[in-house]
Amino acid sequence: MSQEQAQPAIRTANVSVVDYATLAQGGDCGALIEAAFGPDGLGILAVANVPDIEVRRARCLPLAFKVATLSDEVKQKYELGSAYYSFGWSHGKESLQGKPDFSKGSYYNNPRTNRPTEDEHLMTTFPTMYHPNIWPTDEVPDLESAFMSLGQLIIDTGLLVAKQCDAYVEIGESSQILTGGILQATPHAVRGPQVTGVNRETLAVFMSVEHDEPMRVPDTMDPHAAGQTTHLPAGVPSLLSRWNNSMLFHEFTAQTHKAYYDLQHQH
Repeated sequence: MSQEQAQPAIRTANVSVVDYATLAQGGDCGALIEAAFGPDGLGILAVANVPDIEVRRARCLPLAFKVATLSDEVKQKYELGSAYYSFGWSHGKESLQGKPDFSKGSYYNNPRTNRPTEDEHLMTTFPTMYHPNIWPTDEVPDLESAFMSLGQLIIDTGLLVAKQCDAYVEIGESSQILTGGILQATPHAVRGPQVTGVNRETLAVFMSVEHDEPMRVPDTMDPHAAGQTTHLPAGVPSLLSRWNNSMLFHEFTAQTHKAYYDLQHQH
């Protein structure tokens, strides 16, 4: 008889959900925030019943497939390698374990404004943050308005969540650093389906601090302890390998981009 190997116990948890109206009215969501982002939380807070979200999503996400199926020659016109592909089209540029990731294509832009600054020095020095948006206007003319409309709604909703967190979102590494590790960044990945002919479209909006914000833990906290990361998937560079307590945000961002994008050139 073969002895069946004991399987590790799998802990389940519910995703915390808050209604948009509760956020908009400034209701107390402290218990939900703690359940979502506290020590036993998943690091996820879902917002239900966001006004107009279904209409804007239906306008935007199908256009992702249109962009992805443009010819490679056309898509290359909208790449920006000098900014680590942080604007425009990106496919197979990010690396994990030294191998390019061809499982997803991304189209990056700033959903708040097409041109975040008129300062040419900032645009040249920090292109990953201040480059003007890039749009495939000739090929997919509706993308700009649909992308900006949905993105701005997500930002507005995220700000309502941030106000609740301030009184007491996925939580990122900047929050982990600035809180001295009290908030923990959430390792995450998307698993593809085990069948062909299926694609997934999402619009992810990342909210970050200004480029010159010090990435420093509170004075009473230990930077090394604050930067600890556990349960990272194989090949994901640790926070401490990309950050130190004297960095500004743009320096931390540059090290993170190098860790993910430069690896493909080292093998």
